[in-house]
Amino acid sequence: MTLSSVRVLFAQTLDVATYDEVEKMVHEIMELAKKCTPDELADPACRKPLSTVLLEILCHAQGLAKKYAFTECCGKVDQERKACFLSQRNSTIPPFQEPTTEEACQAFQNNSVPFMDWYLYEMARSNPTASIFSLITATLDLKKVFSTCCNEADKDFCFSAKVAPIKLQLTESSSLQEHICSIQKTFGKRMVTKLELIQLSQKFPKADFPTILTLAENVTYIHEICCKDDKPECFLKRATLTAHICSHQDAISSKIKGCCEKPRLEQGECLLTVENEKPANLPLATTEYINKTACSLYADTQDLYLAQVLYEISRRYPEFSSQSLLRIDEVYEAALEKCCKLDNPTACLAQRDAEIRLHIYNALEVLKMTCNFQKILINYFFQNLYDVLLDCIAIHGQMLTQWFRFSFGQLMLLVSFTKKAPQLSFEELYQYTKQLTHIASKCCPEANTSRLICTETHTARVLGAICQRHEEHYINKQVGQCCSDSYALRQQCFTDLGVDQEYAPAPFDPDSYTFPAELCSSNPEDQERNNQMVLVNLLKQNITLSINKLVDLVVEFTRLKTKCCKTDNQDECIKSELSELVEKSKAVLGEN
Repeated sequence: MTLSSVRVLFAQTLDVATYDEVEKMVHEIMELAKKCTPDELADPACRKPLSTVLLEILCHAQGLAKKYAFTECCGKVDQERKACFLSQRNSTIPPFQEPTTEEACQAFQNNSVPFMDWYLYEMARSNPTASIFSLITATLDLKKVFSTCCNEADKDFCFSAKVAPIKLQLTESSSLQEHICSIQKTFGKRMVTKLELIQLSQKFPKADFPTILTLAENVTYIHEICCKDDKPECFLKRATLTAHICSHQDAISSKIKGCCEKPRLEQGECLLTVENEKPANLPLATTEYINKTACSLYADTQDLYLAQVLYEISRRYPEFSSQSLLRIDEVYEAALEKCCKLDNPTACLAQRDAEIRLHIYNALEVLKMTCNFQKILINYFFQNLYDVLLDCIAIHGQMLTQWFRFSFGQLMLLVSFTKKAPQLSFEELYQYTKQLTHIASKCCPEANTSRLICTETHTARVLGAICQRHEEHYINKQVGQCCSDSYALRQQCFTDLGVDQEYAPAPFDPDSYTFPAELCSSNPEDQERNNQMVLVNLLKQNITLSINKLVDLVVEFTRLKTKCCKTDNQDECIKSELSELVEKSKAVLGEN
Protein backbone atom coordinates (compact mmCIF):
# COMPACT_ATOMS: atom_id res chain seq x y z
CA MET A 1 0.00 0.00 0.00
CA THR A 2 1.09 3.57 -0.65
CA LEU A 3 -0.01 6.94 0.70
CA SER A 4 -1.75 7.69 -2.59
CA SER A 5 -3.72 4.44 -2.73
CA VAL A 6 -4.86 4.73 0.90
CA ARG A 7 -5.83 8.38 0.32
CA VAL A 8 -8.10 7.31 -2.55
CA LEU A 9 -9.66 4.52 -0.45
CA PHE A 10 -10.60 6.85 2.39
CA ALA A 11 -11.79 9.65 0.08
CA GLN A 12 -14.07 7.25 -1.82
CA THR A 13 -15.33 5.40 1.28
CA LEU A 14 -16.22 8.55 3.23
CA ASP A 15 -16.60 11.13 0.50
CA VAL A 16 -17.97 13.80 2.87
CA ALA A 17 -14.81 13.84 5.00
CA THR A 18 -12.55 16.86 4.69
CA TYR A 19 -9.05 16.63 3.29
CA ASP A 20 -7.49 17.07 6.75
CA GLU A 21 -9.68 14.30 8.21
CA VAL A 22 -8.70 11.95 5.41
CA GLU A 23 -5.01 12.74 5.80
CA LYS A 24 -5.14 11.98 9.51
CA MET A 25 -6.58 8.52 8.81
CA VAL A 26 -4.13 7.95 5.95
CA HIS A 27 -1.17 8.46 8.26
CA GLU A 28 -2.75 6.19 10.89
CA ILE A 29 -3.02 3.28 8.48
CA MET A 30 0.50 3.90 7.14
CA GLU A 31 1.86 3.74 10.68
CA LEU A 32 0.17 0.37 11.08
CA ALA A 33 1.72 -0.76 7.76
CA LYS A 34 5.18 0.09 9.14
CA LYS A 35 4.56 -2.19 12.11
CA CYS A 36 3.29 -5.01 9.94
CA THR A 37 6.06 -4.97 7.32
CA PRO A 38 8.84 -6.55 9.44
CA ASP A 39 6.51 -8.68 11.57
CA GLU A 40 3.01 -9.67 10.50
CA LEU A 41 2.25 -10.70 14.09
CA ALA A 42 3.28 -7.35 15.60
CA ASP A 43 -0.33 -6.20 15.86
CA PRO A 44 -3.60 -8.18 15.59
CA ALA A 45 -4.71 -5.69 12.92
CA CYS A 46 -1.90 -6.95 10.66
CA ARG A 47 -3.82 -10.18 10.10
CA LYS A 48 -7.08 -8.46 9.19
CA PRO A 49 -8.25 -7.72 5.61
CA LEU A 50 -7.47 -4.20 4.47
CA SER A 51 -11.16 -3.32 4.10
CA THR A 52 -11.78 -4.31 7.73
CA VAL A 53 -8.85 -2.21 8.98
CA LEU A 54 -9.94 0.77 6.89
CA LEU A 55 -13.48 0.74 8.34
CA GLU A 56 -12.18 0.24 11.89
CA ILE A 57 -10.03 3.35 11.55
CA LEU A 58 -13.04 5.27 10.24
CA CYS A 59 -15.12 4.11 13.21
CA HIS A 60 -12.43 4.95 15.76
CA ALA A 61 -11.63 8.38 14.31
CA GLN A 62 -12.63 10.86 16.99
CA GLY A 63 -15.95 12.56 16.32
CA LEU A 64 -16.36 11.41 12.71
CA ALA A 65 -19.10 8.81 13.30
CA LYS A 66 -21.33 11.38 15.00
CA LYS A 67 -20.41 14.23 12.63
CA TYR A 68 -21.21 12.23 9.47
CA ALA A 69 -23.98 10.02 10.96
CA PHE A 70 -22.45 6.60 10.49
CA THR A 71 -22.58 5.47 14.13
CA GLU A 72 -25.10 2.80 13.15
CA CYS A 73 -22.65 1.36 10.58
CA CYS A 74 -19.93 1.10 13.21
CA GLY A 75 -22.26 -1.03 15.31
CA LYS A 76 -22.24 -3.67 12.60
CA VAL A 77 -19.44 -6.07 11.60
CA ASP A 78 -17.91 -7.57 8.46
CA GLN A 79 -20.13 -7.58 5.35
CA GLU A 80 -23.00 -5.79 7.09
CA ARG A 81 -20.67 -2.94 8.03
CA LYS A 82 -19.37 -2.70 4.45
CA ALA A 83 -22.90 -2.64 3.05
CA CYS A 84 -23.91 0.04 5.54
CA PHE A 85 -21.01 2.32 4.56
CA LEU A 86 -21.83 1.82 0.87
CA SER A 87 -25.41 2.88 1.50
CA GLN A 88 -24.13 5.98 3.32
CA ARG A 89 -22.15 7.18 0.34
CA ASN A 90 -23.21 10.72 -0.53
CA SER A 91 -24.50 10.86 -4.11
CA THR A 92 -24.89 14.65 -3.93
CA ILE A 93 -21.22 15.54 -3.56
CA PRO A 94 -20.88 18.77 -5.58
CA PRO A 95 -18.53 18.66 -8.58
CA PHE A 96 -14.90 19.39 -7.89
CA GLN A 97 -14.55 23.19 -7.96
CA GLU A 98 -11.11 23.48 -9.44
CA PRO A 99 -8.99 26.50 -8.62
CA THR A 100 -8.29 29.07 -11.32
CA THR A 101 -5.24 28.52 -13.48
CA GLU A 102 -3.27 31.16 -11.62
CA GLU A 103 -4.25 29.81 -8.19
CA ALA A 104 -3.41 26.23 -9.21
CA CYS A 105 -0.04 27.18 -10.66
CA GLN A 106 0.89 29.25 -7.63
CA ALA A 107 0.01 26.39 -5.25
CA PHE A 108 1.80 23.84 -7.45
CA GLN A 109 4.96 25.93 -7.74
CA ASN A 110 5.00 26.73 -4.01
CA ASN A 111 4.88 23.04 -3.04
CA SER A 112 3.75 20.49 -5.59
CA VAL A 113 3.49 17.50 -3.20
CA PRO A 114 0.65 18.66 -0.89
CA PHE A 115 -1.10 20.31 -3.84
CA MET A 116 -1.18 17.06 -5.87
CA ASP A 117 -2.18 15.08 -2.75
CA TRP A 118 -5.16 17.41 -2.31
CA TYR A 119 -5.95 17.18 -6.02
CA LEU A 120 -6.00 13.36 -5.84
CA TYR A 121 -8.34 13.53 -2.81
CA GLU A 122 -10.76 15.80 -4.70
CA MET A 123 -10.69 13.65 -7.83
CA ALA A 124 -11.27 10.48 -5.80
CA ARG A 125 -14.34 11.77 -3.97
CA SER A 126 -15.73 13.23 -7.21
CA ASN A 127 -15.22 9.92 -9.05
CA PRO A 128 -16.41 7.24 -6.61
CA THR A 129 -16.51 4.45 -9.23
CA ALA A 130 -13.03 5.11 -10.65
CA SER A 131 -10.32 2.60 -9.79
CA ILE A 132 -7.35 3.56 -7.64
CA PHE A 133 -5.00 2.84 -10.55
CA SER A 134 -6.97 5.09 -12.92
CA LEU A 135 -7.07 7.96 -10.44
CA ILE A 136 -3.37 7.77 -9.59
CA THR A 137 -2.42 7.54 -13.29
CA ALA A 138 -4.62 10.56 -14.06
CA THR A 139 -3.07 12.54 -11.20
CA LEU A 140 0.47 11.72 -12.36
CA ASP A 141 -0.46 12.82 -15.89
CA LEU A 142 -1.94 16.03 -14.50
CA LYS A 143 1.25 16.67 -12.54
CA LYS A 144 3.13 16.66 -15.85
CA VAL A 145 0.57 19.10 -17.27
CA PHE A 146 1.06 21.47 -14.32
CA SER A 147 4.83 21.26 -14.75
CA THR A 148 4.50 22.22 -18.42
CA CYS A 149 1.56 24.62 -18.55
CA CYS A 150 2.45 26.71 -15.50
CA ASN A 151 5.52 27.88 -17.42
CA GLU A 152 3.58 28.79 -20.57
CA ALA A 153 2.59 32.35 -21.49
CA ASP A 154 -0.97 31.27 -22.32
CA LYS A 155 -1.62 28.95 -19.40
CA ASP A 156 -5.37 28.65 -19.99
CA PHE A 157 -4.95 27.44 -23.57
CA CYS A 158 -2.31 24.93 -22.52
CA PHE A 159 -4.48 23.51 -19.73
CA SER A 160 -7.62 23.28 -21.85
CA ALA A 161 -5.74 21.33 -24.53
CA LYS A 162 -3.94 18.92 -22.19
CA VAL A 163 -6.36 18.32 -19.30
CA ALA A 164 -9.47 17.35 -21.28
CA PRO A 165 -8.01 14.06 -22.70
CA ILE A 166 -6.86 12.99 -19.22
CA LYS A 167 -10.29 13.55 -17.70
CA LEU A 168 -11.96 11.84 -20.65
CA GLN A 169 -9.75 8.77 -20.14
CA LEU A 170 -10.70 8.70 -16.45
CA THR A 171 -14.41 8.95 -17.32
CA GLU A 172 -14.11 6.19 -19.91
CA SER A 173 -12.26 3.96 -17.44
CA SER A 174 -15.10 4.34 -14.91
CA SER A 175 -17.69 3.84 -17.64
CA LEU A 176 -15.99 0.61 -18.73
CA GLN A 177 -16.06 -0.83 -15.21
CA GLU A 178 -19.76 0.04 -14.84
CA HIS A 179 -20.44 -1.55 -18.24
CA ILE A 180 -18.66 -4.78 -17.26
CA CYS A 181 -20.58 -4.94 -13.97
CA SER A 182 -23.84 -4.53 -15.90
CA ILE A 183 -22.85 -7.36 -18.30
CA GLN A 184 -21.95 -9.61 -15.37
CA LYS A 185 -25.26 -8.90 -13.62
CA THR A 186 -27.34 -9.53 -16.78
CA PHE A 187 -25.45 -12.33 -18.54
CA GLY A 188 -23.28 -13.85 -15.80
CA LYS A 189 -19.59 -14.63 -15.34
CA ARG A 190 -19.47 -16.80 -18.48
CA MET A 191 -20.05 -13.81 -20.75
CA VAL A 192 -17.48 -11.66 -18.91
CA THR A 193 -14.91 -14.47 -19.22
CA LYS A 194 -15.60 -14.68 -22.98
CA LEU A 195 -15.09 -10.94 -23.39
CA GLU A 196 -11.84 -11.02 -21.41
CA LEU A 197 -10.70 -14.08 -23.38
CA ILE A 198 -11.27 -12.24 -26.67
CA GLN A 199 -9.44 -9.09 -25.60
CA LEU A 200 -6.51 -10.93 -24.03
CA SER A 201 -6.16 -13.22 -27.07
CA GLN A 202 -6.01 -10.17 -29.34
CA LYS A 203 -3.59 -8.30 -27.09
CA PHE A 204 -1.30 -11.28 -26.40
CA PRO A 205 -1.68 -13.58 -29.46
CA LYS A 206 1.60 -15.39 -28.86
CA ALA A 207 0.60 -16.57 -25.39
CA ASP A 208 -0.74 -20.12 -25.30
CA PHE A 209 -4.36 -21.00 -24.56
CA PRO A 210 -3.90 -22.15 -20.91
CA THR A 211 -2.12 -18.87 -20.10
CA ILE A 212 -4.83 -16.72 -21.70
CA LEU A 213 -7.69 -18.72 -20.16
CA THR A 214 -6.15 -18.45 -16.68
CA LEU A 215 -5.73 -14.69 -17.10
CA ALA A 216 -9.30 -14.33 -18.36
CA GLU A 217 -10.69 -16.27 -15.40
CA ASN A 218 -8.59 -14.24 -12.95
CA VAL A 219 -9.74 -10.95 -14.47
CA THR A 220 -13.38 -12.15 -14.29
CA TYR A 221 -12.91 -12.98 -10.61
CA ILE A 222 -11.46 -9.51 -10.01
CA HIS A 223 -14.44 -7.91 -11.78
CA GLU A 224 -16.70 -9.90 -9.47
CA ILE A 225 -14.98 -8.35 -6.44
CA CYS A 226 -14.84 -4.86 -7.92
CA CYS A 227 -18.53 -4.97 -8.88
CA LYS A 228 -19.36 -5.56 -5.22
CA ASP A 229 -17.63 -2.22 -4.61
CA ASP A 230 -15.06 -3.76 -2.29
CA LYS A 231 -12.45 -1.11 -3.14
CA PRO A 232 -9.56 -2.37 -0.95
CA GLU A 233 -9.88 -6.00 -2.09
CA CYS A 234 -10.39 -4.89 -5.70
CA PHE A 235 -7.19 -2.85 -5.52
CA LEU A 236 -5.15 -5.66 -3.96
CA LYS A 237 -6.35 -8.31 -6.42
CA ARG A 238 -5.58 -6.06 -9.39
CA ALA A 239 -2.13 -5.35 -8.00
CA THR A 240 -1.52 -9.10 -7.54
CA LEU A 241 -2.59 -9.87 -11.11
CA THR A 242 -0.41 -7.06 -12.48
CA ALA A 243 2.58 -8.44 -10.59
CA HIS A 244 1.83 -11.92 -11.96
CA ILE A 245 1.71 -10.65 -15.55
CA CYS A 246 4.96 -8.73 -15.15
CA SER A 247 6.71 -11.76 -13.64
CA HIS A 248 5.66 -13.94 -16.62
CA GLN A 249 6.51 -11.62 -19.51
CA ASP A 250 8.19 -14.32 -21.57
CA ALA A 251 5.03 -16.43 -21.60
CA ILE A 252 2.69 -13.51 -22.27
CA SER A 253 4.11 -10.76 -24.49
CA SER A 254 7.25 -8.87 -25.39
CA LYS A 255 5.16 -5.65 -25.59
CA ILE A 256 4.66 -5.31 -21.83
CA LYS A 257 8.28 -4.74 -20.83
CA GLY A 258 7.89 -0.95 -20.78
CA CYS A 259 4.78 -1.16 -18.59
CA CYS A 260 6.44 -3.52 -16.15
CA GLU A 261 9.39 -1.14 -15.72
CA LYS A 262 7.08 1.61 -14.47
CA PRO A 263 6.29 2.14 -10.76
CA ARG A 264 3.86 -0.51 -9.53
CA LEU A 265 0.84 1.79 -9.30
CA GLU A 266 1.29 2.83 -12.93
CA GLN A 267 1.69 -0.68 -14.34
CA GLY A 268 -2.00 -1.67 -14.34
CA GLU A 269 -3.31 1.21 -16.47
CA CYS A 270 -0.32 0.85 -18.79
CA LEU A 271 -1.11 -2.83 -19.39
CA LEU A 272 -4.72 -1.98 -20.23
CA THR A 273 -3.66 0.41 -22.97
CA VAL A 274 -0.54 -1.35 -24.25
CA GLU A 275 -0.44 -1.94 -27.99
CA ASN A 276 -1.53 -5.37 -29.24
CA GLU A 277 1.32 -7.66 -30.17
CA LYS A 278 1.20 -8.66 -33.82
CA PRO A 279 0.06 -12.27 -34.19
CA ALA A 280 2.30 -14.89 -35.68
CA ASN A 281 1.54 -16.09 -39.21
CA LEU A 282 -1.48 -18.17 -38.28
CA PRO A 283 -3.57 -20.01 -40.89
CA LEU A 284 -7.07 -18.56 -41.18
CA ALA A 285 -8.83 -21.82 -42.14
CA THR A 286 -11.59 -23.13 -39.87
CA THR A 287 -11.67 -26.73 -41.21
CA GLU A 288 -10.40 -28.13 -37.90
CA TYR A 289 -13.63 -26.95 -36.25
CA ILE A 290 -16.03 -28.66 -38.67
CA ASN A 291 -15.03 -32.32 -38.48
CA LYS A 292 -16.09 -35.25 -36.26
CA THR A 293 -13.40 -34.41 -33.72
CA ALA A 294 -15.16 -31.11 -32.98
CA CYS A 295 -18.25 -32.96 -31.77
CA SER A 296 -16.31 -35.32 -29.52
CA LEU A 297 -14.31 -32.45 -28.02
CA TYR A 298 -17.48 -30.44 -27.48
CA ALA A 299 -19.17 -33.42 -25.84
CA ASP A 300 -16.20 -33.96 -23.51
CA THR A 301 -15.36 -30.41 -22.45
CA GLN A 302 -18.03 -28.05 -23.88
CA ASP A 303 -17.13 -24.60 -22.43
CA LEU A 304 -13.41 -25.37 -22.43
CA TYR A 305 -13.53 -26.41 -26.10
CA LEU A 306 -15.61 -23.35 -27.06
CA ALA A 307 -13.16 -21.13 -25.18
CA GLN A 308 -10.24 -22.59 -27.14
CA VAL A 309 -12.02 -22.01 -30.47
CA LEU A 310 -12.80 -18.43 -29.43
CA TYR A 311 -9.15 -17.95 -28.46
CA GLU A 312 -7.94 -19.27 -31.82
CA ILE A 313 -10.32 -17.06 -33.84
CA SER A 314 -9.69 -13.95 -31.72
CA ARG A 315 -5.90 -14.09 -32.02
CA ARG A 316 -6.25 -14.46 -35.80
CA TYR A 317 -8.53 -11.42 -36.14
CA PRO A 318 -7.18 -8.61 -33.93
CA GLU A 319 -9.16 -6.08 -36.00
CA PHE A 320 -12.52 -7.61 -35.04
CA SER A 321 -14.62 -6.16 -32.25
CA SER A 322 -15.59 -8.30 -29.26
CA GLN A 323 -19.20 -8.12 -30.46
CA SER A 324 -18.28 -9.49 -33.91
CA LEU A 325 -16.36 -12.37 -32.37
CA LEU A 326 -19.15 -13.13 -29.90
CA ARG A 327 -21.59 -13.34 -32.82
CA ILE A 328 -19.30 -15.88 -34.52
CA ASP A 329 -19.04 -17.76 -31.21
CA GLU A 330 -22.84 -17.91 -30.90
CA VAL A 331 -23.24 -19.22 -34.46
CA TYR A 332 -20.61 -21.92 -33.86
CA GLU A 333 -22.10 -23.03 -30.53
CA ALA A 334 -25.57 -23.25 -32.11
CA ALA A 335 -24.06 -25.29 -34.97
CA LEU A 336 -22.48 -27.76 -32.54
CA GLU A 337 -25.72 -28.08 -30.56
CA LYS A 338 -27.65 -28.90 -33.72
CA CYS A 339 -25.18 -30.84 -35.85
CA CYS A 340 -23.59 -33.04 -33.22
CA LYS A 341 -26.95 -34.73 -32.59
CA LEU A 342 -27.11 -35.91 -36.24
CA ASP A 343 -25.74 -39.09 -37.80
CA ASN A 344 -23.57 -37.08 -40.18
CA PRO A 345 -22.40 -34.05 -38.17
CA THR A 346 -19.54 -33.20 -40.54
CA ALA A 347 -21.85 -32.36 -43.46
CA CYS A 348 -24.06 -30.26 -41.17
CA LEU A 349 -21.05 -28.44 -39.69
CA ALA A 350 -19.73 -27.77 -43.20
CA GLN A 351 -22.99 -25.97 -43.99
CA ARG A 352 -22.74 -23.95 -40.79
CA ASP A 353 -19.11 -23.19 -41.63
CA ALA A 354 -20.39 -21.15 -44.58
CA GLU A 355 -22.49 -19.15 -42.11
CA ILE A 356 -19.45 -18.55 -39.90
CA ARG A 357 -17.44 -17.44 -42.93
CA LEU A 358 -20.28 -15.08 -43.84
CA HIS A 359 -20.03 -13.45 -40.39
CA ILE A 360 -16.27 -13.06 -40.88
CA TYR A 361 -16.81 -11.66 -44.38
CA ASN A 362 -19.46 -9.22 -43.14
CA ALA A 363 -17.16 -8.00 -40.38
CA LEU A 364 -14.36 -7.44 -42.91
CA GLU A 365 -16.77 -5.58 -45.21
CA VAL A 366 -17.71 -3.26 -42.37
CA LEU A 367 -14.02 -2.53 -41.94
CA LYS A 368 -13.74 -1.59 -45.62
CA MET A 369 -16.82 0.64 -45.54
CA THR A 370 -15.96 4.26 -46.11
CA CYS A 371 -16.50 6.37 -43.02
CA ASN A 372 -19.29 8.45 -44.50
CA PHE A 373 -21.10 9.92 -41.51
CA GLN A 374 -24.59 9.74 -42.96
CA LYS A 375 -24.08 6.24 -44.36
CA ILE A 376 -22.92 4.83 -41.04
CA LEU A 377 -25.90 6.21 -39.18
CA ILE A 378 -28.40 5.22 -41.87
CA ASN A 379 -27.05 1.68 -42.11
CA TYR A 380 -27.30 1.26 -38.36
CA PHE A 381 -30.48 3.04 -37.48
CA PHE A 382 -32.66 4.67 -40.08
CA GLN A 383 -33.07 2.89 -43.42
CA ASN A 384 -35.20 5.20 -45.62
CA LEU A 385 -35.57 8.14 -43.24
CA TYR A 386 -32.71 10.08 -44.85
CA ASP A 387 -34.31 10.29 -48.31
CA VAL A 388 -37.66 11.36 -46.83
CA LEU A 389 -36.05 14.21 -44.90
CA LEU A 390 -34.16 15.36 -47.97
CA ASP A 391 -37.46 15.48 -49.88
CA CYS A 392 -39.00 17.55 -47.09
CA ILE A 393 -36.08 19.99 -47.15
CA ALA A 394 -36.46 20.32 -50.90
CA ILE A 395 -40.16 21.19 -50.49
CA HIS A 396 -39.88 23.59 -47.56
CA GLY A 397 -36.51 25.04 -48.47
CA GLN A 398 -34.54 27.29 -46.18
CA MET A 399 -37.09 27.14 -43.38
CA LEU A 400 -35.94 23.61 -42.50
CA THR A 401 -32.22 23.92 -43.15
CA GLN A 402 -31.71 25.66 -39.80
CA TRP A 403 -33.05 22.49 -38.17
CA PHE A 404 -30.79 20.10 -39.99
CA ARG A 405 -27.55 21.97 -40.57
CA PHE A 406 -26.07 21.54 -37.10
CA SER A 407 -26.30 17.79 -36.47
CA PHE A 408 -28.29 15.97 -39.10
CA GLY A 409 -27.21 12.60 -37.75
CA GLN A 410 -28.28 13.37 -34.19
CA LEU A 411 -31.65 14.68 -35.41
CA MET A 412 -32.26 11.39 -37.21
CA LEU A 413 -31.21 9.46 -34.12
CA LEU A 414 -33.59 11.50 -31.97
CA VAL A 415 -36.52 10.68 -34.25
CA SER A 416 -35.59 6.99 -34.26
CA PHE A 417 -34.98 6.64 -30.52
CA THR A 418 -38.03 8.71 -29.53
CA LYS A 419 -40.16 6.20 -31.42
CA LYS A 420 -38.32 3.26 -29.84
CA ALA A 421 -38.28 4.62 -26.27
CA PRO A 422 -40.69 7.57 -25.90
CA GLN A 423 -40.67 7.06 -22.11
CA LEU A 424 -37.19 8.61 -21.93
CA SER A 425 -37.04 12.32 -21.15
CA PHE A 426 -35.80 14.73 -23.79
CA GLU A 427 -32.58 15.25 -21.81
CA GLU A 428 -31.89 11.51 -21.80
CA LEU A 429 -32.70 11.11 -25.49
CA TYR A 430 -30.55 14.12 -26.30
CA GLN A 431 -27.53 12.85 -24.33
CA TYR A 432 -27.70 9.25 -25.60
CA THR A 433 -28.06 10.28 -29.24
CA LYS A 434 -25.35 12.90 -28.88
CA GLN A 435 -22.97 10.21 -27.62
CA LEU A 436 -23.90 7.91 -30.52
CA THR A 437 -23.38 10.74 -33.00
CA HIS A 438 -19.91 11.44 -31.62
CA ILE A 439 -18.86 7.84 -32.19
CA ALA A 440 -18.53 8.51 -35.91
CA SER A 441 -16.30 11.55 -35.43
CA LYS A 442 -14.21 9.64 -32.89
CA CYS A 443 -13.82 6.37 -34.78
CA CYS A 444 -13.66 7.45 -38.42
CA PRO A 445 -10.11 8.83 -38.14
CA GLU A 446 -8.97 5.45 -36.80
CA ALA A 447 -7.04 3.05 -39.02
CA ASN A 448 -9.02 0.29 -40.76
CA THR A 449 -7.58 -2.23 -38.29
CA SER A 450 -9.18 -0.50 -35.29
CA ARG A 451 -12.26 1.25 -36.74
CA LEU A 452 -14.70 -1.62 -36.19
CA ILE A 453 -13.48 -2.16 -32.61
CA CYS A 454 -13.81 1.57 -31.90
CA THR A 455 -17.32 1.84 -33.37
CA GLU A 456 -18.84 -1.27 -31.81
CA THR A 457 -17.12 -0.86 -28.44
CA HIS A 458 -18.35 2.69 -27.92
CA THR A 459 -21.83 1.89 -29.27
CA ALA A 460 -22.02 -1.05 -26.85
CA ARG A 461 -21.26 1.26 -23.93
CA VAL A 462 -23.96 3.78 -24.88
CA LEU A 463 -26.52 1.00 -25.30
CA GLY A 464 -25.25 -0.45 -22.03
CA ALA A 465 -25.99 2.88 -20.32
CA ILE A 466 -29.54 2.77 -21.73
CA CYS A 467 -29.89 -0.76 -20.36
CA GLN A 468 -28.64 0.33 -16.94
CA ARG A 469 -31.23 3.12 -17.05
CA HIS A 470 -33.90 0.50 -17.89
CA GLU A 471 -32.77 -1.68 -14.99
CA GLU A 472 -33.03 1.23 -12.56
CA HIS A 473 -36.20 2.77 -14.04
CA TYR A 474 -38.24 0.62 -16.42
CA ILE A 475 -38.43 2.02 -19.98
CA ASN A 476 -40.51 -0.44 -21.99
CA LYS A 477 -40.80 -4.14 -22.85
CA GLN A 478 -38.96 -4.06 -26.18
CA VAL A 479 -35.99 -2.18 -24.76
CA GLY A 480 -35.90 -4.69 -21.91
CA GLN A 481 -35.77 -7.60 -24.37
CA CYS A 482 -32.84 -6.06 -26.26
CA CYS A 483 -31.01 -5.53 -22.99
CA SER A 484 -31.44 -9.08 -21.70
CA ASP A 485 -31.68 -11.42 -24.73
CA SER A 486 -28.14 -11.42 -26.18
CA TYR A 487 -25.14 -9.19 -25.54
CA ALA A 488 -23.61 -10.16 -28.90
CA LEU A 489 -26.79 -9.14 -30.76
CA ARG A 490 -27.81 -6.20 -28.58
CA GLN A 491 -26.80 -3.57 -31.12
CA GLN A 492 -28.68 -5.28 -33.94
CA CYS A 493 -31.69 -5.66 -31.65
CA PHE A 494 -31.80 -1.92 -30.94
CA THR A 495 -31.35 -1.23 -34.66
CA ASP A 496 -34.33 -3.41 -35.53
CA LEU A 497 -36.65 -1.94 -32.90
CA GLY A 498 -39.72 -0.22 -34.26
CA VAL A 499 -42.27 2.07 -32.68
CA ASP A 500 -43.15 1.11 -29.10
CA GLN A 501 -46.64 -0.28 -29.63
CA GLU A 502 -47.49 -0.19 -25.93
CA TYR A 503 -46.82 3.53 -25.52
CA ALA A 504 -49.88 5.61 -24.65
CA PRO A 505 -49.21 9.34 -24.93
CA ALA A 506 -50.81 11.75 -22.50
CA PRO A 507 -54.00 13.43 -23.81
CA PHE A 508 -53.38 16.45 -25.99
CA ASP A 509 -52.83 19.46 -23.75
CA PRO A 510 -52.50 22.96 -25.30
CA ASP A 511 -50.86 24.14 -22.07
CA SER A 512 -47.95 21.77 -22.73
CA TYR A 513 -46.90 23.98 -25.64
CA THR A 514 -44.25 25.82 -23.71
CA PHE A 515 -40.96 26.84 -25.26
CA PRO A 516 -37.54 27.21 -23.65
CA ALA A 517 -36.44 30.64 -22.50
CA GLU A 518 -33.49 30.43 -24.92
CA LEU A 519 -35.82 29.94 -27.91
CA CYS A 520 -34.40 32.96 -29.72
CA SER A 521 -30.79 32.44 -28.66
CA SER A 522 -28.17 33.34 -31.26
CA ASN A 523 -25.94 30.52 -30.00
CA PRO A 524 -25.98 27.73 -32.67
CA GLU A 525 -25.81 24.97 -30.04
CA ASP A 526 -28.75 26.46 -28.11
CA GLN A 527 -30.73 26.75 -31.36
CA GLU A 528 -30.05 23.13 -32.24
CA ARG A 529 -31.00 21.88 -28.78
CA ASN A 530 -34.18 23.97 -28.62
CA ASN A 531 -35.29 22.82 -32.05
CA GLN A 532 -34.70 19.20 -31.13
CA MET A 533 -36.57 19.58 -27.83
CA VAL A 534 -39.64 20.89 -29.67
CA LEU A 535 -39.40 18.07 -32.23
CA VAL A 536 -39.19 15.37 -29.55
CA ASN A 537 -42.10 16.83 -27.58
CA LEU A 538 -44.22 16.96 -30.74
CA LEU A 539 -43.30 13.41 -31.69
CA LYS A 540 -44.17 12.08 -28.23
CA GLN A 541 -47.77 13.21 -28.84
CA ASN A 542 -48.03 10.61 -31.61
CA ILE A 543 -45.00 8.37 -32.16
CA THR A 544 -46.63 6.71 -35.18
CA LEU A 545 -46.66 10.07 -36.95
CA SER A 546 -45.09 9.90 -40.40
CA ILE A 547 -41.96 11.93 -41.00
CA ASN A 548 -43.86 14.08 -43.54
CA LYS A 549 -46.50 15.07 -40.98
CA LEU A 550 -43.85 15.64 -38.35
CA VAL A 551 -42.11 18.01 -40.75
CA ASP A 552 -45.42 19.84 -41.30
CA LEU A 553 -45.50 20.62 -37.58
CA VAL A 554 -41.84 21.58 -37.61
CA VAL A 555 -42.57 24.04 -40.44
CA GLU A 556 -45.38 25.66 -38.44
CA PHE A 557 -43.18 25.99 -35.37
CA THR A 558 -40.35 27.41 -37.47
CA ARG A 559 -42.69 30.07 -38.88
CA LEU A 560 -43.68 31.08 -35.35
CA LYS A 561 -40.08 31.15 -34.19
CA THR A 562 -38.82 33.11 -37.23
CA LYS A 563 -41.55 35.71 -36.86
CA CYS A 564 -41.45 36.17 -33.10
CA CYS A 565 -37.68 36.16 -32.65
CA LYS A 566 -37.51 39.25 -34.87
CA THR A 567 -39.91 41.25 -32.69
CA ASP A 568 -39.07 43.35 -29.64
CA ASN A 569 -41.74 41.69 -27.48
CA GLN A 570 -41.09 38.01 -28.16
CA ASP A 571 -43.32 36.66 -25.33
CA GLU A 572 -46.39 38.54 -26.54
CA CYS A 573 -45.79 37.44 -30.12
CA ILE A 574 -45.50 33.76 -29.09
CA LYS A 575 -48.74 33.98 -27.08
CA SER A 576 -50.66 35.47 -30.00
CA GLU A 577 -49.30 33.00 -32.56
CA LEU A 578 -49.55 29.95 -30.32
CA SER A 579 -53.29 29.32 -30.78
CA GLU A 580 -52.86 28.80 -34.52
CA LEU A 581 -50.00 26.36 -33.94
CA VAL A 582 -52.09 24.45 -31.37
CA GLU A 583 -55.03 24.07 -33.76
CA LYS A 584 -52.81 22.84 -36.60
CA SER A 585 -51.06 20.45 -34.22
CA LYS A 586 -54.39 19.00 -33.05
CA ALA A 587 -55.39 18.38 -36.65
CA VAL A 588 -52.11 16.68 -37.57
CA LEU A 589 -51.69 14.69 -34.36
CA GLY A 590 -55.25 13.43 -34.54
CA GLU A 591 -54.40 11.55 -37.78
CA ASN A 592 -52.44 8.29 -37.87
